[in-house]
Amino acid sequence: ALSKGEYVIEPEEAQRIGYSFLEQLNNGGKAEVDRRQAAADGGFINGYAEGGELPLAKIELSDVTKNKFNIFLKSRRKRADVEKLIDNMDDRERLAVLALAETTASKDPVESMMGVGQTAINRARTNRPSFAKVNDLASVMKQRTSRGSGTKMFQYDGLEPGILGKRLTEVVEGRVPGAVTKMFSAADNLLNPETESDPILPFDVMFYTKPDAPLAKDFEKNPKMRFVKNFGGHDYYALDAAPEGTRK
Repeated sequence: ALSKGEYVIEPEEAQRIGYSFLEQLNNGGKAEVDRRQAAADGGFINGYAEGGELPLAKIELSDVTKNKFNIFLKSRRKRADVEKLIDNMDDRERLAVLALAETTASKDPVESMMGVGQTAINRARTNRPSFAKVNDLASVMKQRTSRGSGTKMFQYDGLEPGILGKRLTEVVEGRVPGAVTKMFSAADNLLNPETESDPILPFDVMFYTKPDAPLAKDFEKNPKMRFVKNFGGHDYYALDAAPEGTRK
Protein backbone atom coordinates (compact mmCIF):
# COMPACT_ATOMS: atom_id res chain seq x y z
CA ALA A 1 0.00 0.00 0.00
CA LEU A 2 1.53 3.29 -1.10
CA SER A 3 0.87 6.55 0.63
CA LYS A 4 0.38 9.75 -1.34
CA GLY A 5 3.68 10.86 -2.83
CA GLU A 6 5.33 7.42 -2.64
CA TYR A 7 6.39 5.39 -5.66
CA VAL A 8 7.65 1.89 -6.40
CA ILE A 9 11.07 1.65 -8.04
CA GLU A 10 11.92 -1.67 -9.65
CA PRO A 11 15.42 -3.00 -8.85
CA GLU A 12 16.81 -2.60 -12.38
CA GLU A 13 15.48 0.95 -12.62
CA ALA A 14 16.88 1.83 -9.20
CA GLN A 15 20.32 0.77 -10.42
CA ARG A 16 19.98 2.80 -13.61
CA ILE A 17 18.64 5.92 -11.86
CA GLY A 18 21.44 5.72 -9.33
CA TYR A 19 21.32 5.01 -5.62
CA SER A 20 23.08 8.26 -4.71
CA PHE A 21 20.31 10.29 -6.34
CA LEU A 22 17.63 8.12 -4.75
CA GLU A 23 19.34 8.63 -1.41
CA GLN A 24 19.17 12.40 -1.87
CA LEU A 25 15.43 12.18 -2.47
CA ASN A 26 15.09 9.80 0.44
CA ASN A 27 16.90 12.17 2.78
CA GLY A 28 14.50 14.94 1.83
CA GLY A 29 11.58 12.85 3.03
CA LYS A 30 13.14 11.06 5.99
CA ALA A 31 11.02 12.75 8.63
CA GLU A 32 7.83 11.62 6.93
CA VAL A 33 9.27 8.18 6.22
CA ASP A 34 10.20 7.70 9.84
CA ARG A 35 6.76 8.84 10.92
CA ARG A 36 5.20 6.15 8.77
CA GLN A 37 7.72 3.56 9.96
CA ALA A 38 8.31 2.69 6.34
CA ALA A 39 12.05 2.63 6.62
CA ALA A 40 12.27 -0.52 8.73
CA ASP A 41 14.61 -3.44 7.97
CA GLY A 42 17.57 -1.43 6.78
CA GLY A 43 15.84 1.67 5.48
CA PHE A 44 14.60 2.72 2.08
CA ILE A 45 17.91 2.52 0.27
CA ASN A 46 18.18 -1.18 0.99
CA GLY A 47 14.52 -1.44 0.07
CA TYR A 48 15.19 0.00 -3.39
CA ALA A 49 17.21 -3.06 -4.32
CA GLU A 50 14.11 -5.14 -3.63
CA GLY A 51 11.62 -2.83 -5.31
CA GLY A 52 11.05 -0.32 -2.52
CA GLU A 53 9.10 2.91 -2.17
CA LEU A 54 10.40 6.31 -3.19
CA PRO A 55 9.13 9.35 -1.25
CA LEU A 56 9.62 12.58 -3.18
CA ALA A 57 10.59 15.76 -1.37
CA LYS A 58 7.91 18.34 -2.14
CA ILE A 59 8.79 20.95 -4.75
CA GLU A 60 6.83 24.18 -4.99
CA LEU A 61 6.25 26.16 -8.18
CA SER A 62 8.54 29.19 -7.97
CA ASP A 63 7.17 32.67 -8.58
CA VAL A 64 9.62 33.10 -11.47
CA THR A 65 8.44 29.94 -13.23
CA LYS A 66 4.80 30.67 -12.47
CA ASN A 67 5.17 34.09 -14.07
CA LYS A 68 6.57 32.50 -17.24
CA PHE A 69 3.61 30.14 -17.37
CA ASN A 70 1.15 32.98 -16.85
CA ILE A 71 2.67 35.02 -19.67
CA PHE A 72 1.90 32.15 -22.01
CA LEU A 73 -1.57 31.61 -20.55
CA LYS A 74 -2.41 35.28 -21.13
CA SER A 75 -1.20 35.15 -24.73
CA ARG A 76 -3.22 34.16 -27.80
CA ARG A 77 -1.86 30.62 -27.23
CA LYS A 78 -0.56 30.13 -30.73
CA ARG A 79 2.40 27.93 -31.64
CA ALA A 80 4.57 31.03 -31.77
CA ASP A 81 3.61 31.71 -28.13
CA VAL A 82 4.67 28.18 -27.19
CA GLU A 83 8.03 28.87 -28.82
CA LYS A 84 8.38 32.10 -26.83
CA LEU A 85 7.71 30.19 -23.62
CA ILE A 86 10.32 27.56 -24.54
CA ASP A 87 12.90 30.25 -25.31
CA ASN A 88 12.17 32.01 -22.00
CA MET A 89 12.76 28.92 -19.86
CA ASP A 90 15.95 27.27 -18.64
CA ASP A 91 16.65 23.58 -19.30
CA ARG A 92 15.24 22.48 -15.95
CA GLU A 93 11.95 24.22 -16.71
CA ARG A 94 11.96 22.89 -20.29
CA LEU A 95 12.32 19.29 -19.15
CA ALA A 96 9.65 19.78 -16.48
CA VAL A 97 7.20 21.31 -18.97
CA LEU A 98 7.87 18.57 -21.53
CA ALA A 99 7.26 15.95 -18.84
CA LEU A 100 4.01 17.64 -17.87
CA ALA A 101 2.86 18.01 -21.48
CA GLU A 102 3.62 14.44 -22.56
CA THR A 103 2.31 12.53 -19.55
CA THR A 104 -0.69 12.52 -17.24
CA ALA A 105 0.70 14.02 -14.05
CA SER A 106 -2.19 12.80 -11.90
CA LYS A 107 -1.36 9.15 -12.50
CA ASP A 108 1.88 8.65 -14.45
CA PRO A 109 5.02 7.90 -12.43
CA VAL A 110 8.16 10.02 -12.32
CA GLU A 111 9.89 7.34 -14.41
CA SER A 112 7.48 8.05 -17.27
CA MET A 113 8.36 11.75 -17.12
CA MET A 114 12.07 10.95 -17.01
CA GLY A 115 11.83 8.72 -20.07
CA VAL A 116 10.14 11.45 -22.10
CA GLY A 117 12.81 13.94 -21.12
CA GLN A 118 15.60 11.50 -21.99
CA THR A 119 14.33 11.21 -25.56
CA ALA A 120 14.63 14.99 -25.91
CA ILE A 121 18.15 14.94 -24.49
CA ASN A 122 19.07 12.13 -26.89
CA ARG A 123 17.71 14.07 -29.86
CA ALA A 124 19.77 17.10 -28.89
CA ARG A 125 22.93 14.99 -28.69
CA THR A 126 22.56 12.86 -31.83
CA ASN A 127 24.00 13.64 -35.25
CA ARG A 128 21.27 11.68 -37.02
CA PRO A 129 19.97 13.64 -40.07
CA SER A 130 16.43 13.87 -38.67
CA PHE A 131 17.76 15.88 -35.74
CA ALA A 132 20.87 17.42 -37.28
CA LYS A 133 19.53 20.95 -36.88
CA VAL A 134 18.48 20.61 -33.23
CA ASN A 135 21.37 20.61 -30.79
CA ASP A 136 19.79 21.84 -27.57
CA LEU A 137 16.58 21.24 -25.65
CA ALA A 138 14.93 24.43 -26.84
CA SER A 139 15.36 23.58 -30.53
CA VAL A 140 14.33 19.96 -29.93
CA MET A 141 11.09 21.06 -28.30
CA LYS A 142 10.37 23.56 -31.09
CA GLN A 143 10.96 21.06 -33.90
CA ARG A 144 7.91 20.58 -36.13
CA THR A 145 6.38 17.74 -38.13
CA SER A 146 4.60 17.64 -41.49
CA ARG A 147 1.30 17.09 -39.68
CA GLY A 148 -1.39 19.66 -39.13
CA SER A 149 -2.11 22.91 -40.91
CA GLY A 150 -0.56 26.35 -40.94
CA THR A 151 2.72 26.34 -39.05
CA LYS A 152 2.52 22.53 -38.60
CA MET A 153 2.41 20.60 -35.34
CA PHE A 154 5.20 20.16 -32.83
CA GLN A 155 6.90 16.77 -32.83
CA TYR A 156 5.92 16.42 -29.18
CA ASP A 157 2.12 16.60 -29.45
CA GLY A 158 1.75 17.72 -25.84
CA LEU A 159 3.35 21.05 -26.73
CA GLU A 160 0.46 21.95 -29.00
CA PRO A 161 -1.08 25.17 -27.55
CA GLY A 162 -4.43 23.65 -26.59
CA ILE A 163 -2.92 20.74 -24.69
CA LEU A 164 -0.12 22.74 -23.11
CA GLY A 165 -2.47 25.53 -22.05
CA LYS A 166 -4.71 23.08 -20.24
CA ARG A 167 -1.80 21.38 -18.44
CA LEU A 168 -0.18 24.65 -17.36
CA THR A 169 -3.50 26.01 -16.12
CA GLU A 170 -3.95 22.94 -13.95
CA VAL A 171 -0.48 23.42 -12.49
CA VAL A 172 -0.79 27.17 -11.89
CA GLU A 173 -4.17 26.70 -10.21
CA GLY A 174 -2.98 23.70 -8.21
CA ARG A 175 -5.58 21.33 -9.59
CA VAL A 176 -3.24 18.32 -9.76
CA PRO A 177 -1.60 17.72 -6.37
CA GLY A 178 1.95 16.46 -6.74
CA ALA A 179 2.31 17.49 -10.40
CA VAL A 180 4.96 20.14 -9.70
CA THR A 181 6.92 17.79 -7.47
CA LYS A 182 6.93 15.01 -10.05
CA MET A 183 7.74 17.09 -13.12
CA PHE A 184 10.61 18.95 -11.48
CA SER A 185 11.90 15.81 -9.74
CA ALA A 186 12.10 14.20 -13.17
CA ALA A 187 13.95 17.23 -14.55
CA ASP A 188 16.37 17.37 -11.61
CA ASN A 189 17.09 13.68 -11.97
CA LEU A 190 17.86 13.97 -15.68
CA LEU A 191 20.18 16.92 -15.08
CA ASN A 192 21.98 15.16 -12.24
CA PRO A 193 25.60 14.49 -13.33
CA GLU A 194 25.31 10.86 -12.31
CA THR A 195 22.28 10.34 -14.54
CA GLU A 196 23.88 12.28 -17.38
CA SER A 197 26.89 9.96 -17.32
CA ASP A 198 24.67 6.87 -17.16
CA PRO A 199 21.38 7.74 -18.94
CA ILE A 200 18.19 5.91 -18.07
CA LEU A 201 17.71 5.08 -21.77
CA PRO A 202 20.34 4.31 -24.46
CA PHE A 203 21.60 7.24 -26.53
CA ASP A 204 19.80 6.06 -29.70
CA VAL A 205 16.32 5.95 -28.11
CA MET A 206 14.36 8.97 -29.37
CA PHE A 207 10.82 7.69 -29.85
CA TYR A 208 8.14 6.29 -27.59
CA THR A 209 4.47 5.42 -27.45
CA LYS A 210 1.94 4.04 -25.03
CA PRO A 211 1.42 0.30 -25.64
CA ASP A 212 -2.31 0.89 -26.20
CA ALA A 213 -1.96 4.08 -28.27
CA PRO A 214 -3.42 4.17 -31.81
CA LEU A 215 0.05 4.54 -33.36
CA ALA A 216 1.62 1.73 -31.33
CA LYS A 217 1.06 -0.79 -34.14
CA ASP A 218 2.83 1.54 -36.58
CA PHE A 219 5.92 1.47 -34.38
CA GLU A 220 5.77 -2.31 -34.15
CA LYS A 221 5.46 -2.75 -37.93
CA ASN A 222 8.06 -0.17 -38.91
CA PRO A 223 11.20 -2.11 -39.98
CA LYS A 224 13.37 0.90 -39.14
CA MET A 225 12.18 0.97 -35.54
CA ARG A 226 13.77 -1.25 -32.91
CA PHE A 227 11.94 -1.83 -29.64
CA VAL A 228 14.28 -1.23 -26.71
CA LYS A 229 12.27 -1.45 -23.51
CA ASN A 230 9.16 -0.51 -21.61
CA PHE A 231 9.91 2.11 -19.00
CA GLY A 232 7.44 4.02 -16.85
CA GLY A 233 4.48 2.90 -18.94
CA HIS A 234 5.93 3.85 -22.35
CA ASP A 235 7.40 1.61 -25.03
CA TYR A 236 10.69 3.10 -26.24
CA TYR A 237 12.17 2.67 -29.69
CA ALA A 238 15.47 3.34 -31.43
CA LEU A 239 15.64 4.27 -35.11
CA ASP A 240 17.96 1.92 -36.99
CA ALA A 241 17.77 3.72 -40.33
CA ALA A 242 21.42 4.75 -40.44
CA PRO A 243 24.67 4.67 -38.48
CA GLU A 244 24.66 7.14 -35.66
CA GLY A 245 26.93 8.94 -33.28
CA THR A 246 26.46 11.58 -30.67
CA ARG A 247 27.56 15.14 -30.23
CA LYS A 248 29.99 15.92 -27.47
